[in-house]
Amino acid sequence: GIGIWGDRNALILDAEFSKYLSFSSKLSLEITARGRTNLQRKTIDYYNLSVIGPKPEVVRGYITQHIRGSDFPYLKSSLRYQVLDFSVNLGKYMPIKAYRNIPVQAYLKLNNDLAYIRTAIDSDASNTLINRRLYGRGIGIDIVTANLSLLELMYNFNDLGDRQFDFHFSYAF
Repeated sequence: GIGIWGDRNALILDAEFSKYLSFSSKLSLEITARGRTNLQRKTIDYYNLSVIGPKPEVVRGYITQHIRGSDFPYLKSSLRYQVLDFSVNLGKYMPIKAYRNIPVQAYLKLNNDLAYIRTAIDSDASNTLINRRLYGRGIGIDIVTANLSLLELMYNFNDLGDRQFDFHFSYAF
């Protein structure tokens, strides 16, 4: 709010840093650190609470959880190794020349995520995932075609002993 009507007051600070390191033509490391804090501590609307769980603020191993709190830092890392790199030639079946050869790449990856979500407000006491360290890791494969689509297959587990298989598909235009 801007203070005129007194209906809502929120100030949120959000920062992210990502680094991509290439060790060879096939091996790379992605590291992302992100944090968010609500600077207005008196009252925080439910809508303004941060969420860990769904993308993009996901701790792998907690993908099915929606953990709400006032602040969080997280650190995500993925070590990737390219296992496939080839092209599919569609030839005369594709009328657009630029799309006749479709590159396909597959990367084996190891994930390691760490987060801490805290709340500065009264919350549901049954939510045992706030005000504690969240640690998830897993193994997966990313399949990229034509530099546009991504298929992610992941097997993740967390520090609670939960294990899950996740499947994601995204398409960028």
